Amino acid sequence: MDKWIVSPIINGNCILDDSLKNEIKEILITYSTRTGRRYVKQVLCEYGRVSKKLNGEIIAWQPLPEPYNE
Repeated sequence: MDKWIVSPIINGNCILDDSLKNEIKEILITYSTRTGRRYVKQVLCEYGRVSKKLNGEIIAWQPLPEPYNE
């Protein structure tokens, strides 16, 4: 399984990572709310920008795992 990647974030939704800057793909993010709770969510990332509005700050991200194959 892939590990979480900590990358600098701009404006709360733009992940500065070279592996995301030329792609549109679904990723997993971990984000923290103002109360300190952490959540994991699947989001669409377009060229490093997360298109979904979050009620918190992105802490880390990782690619989606490969689907199960028999």
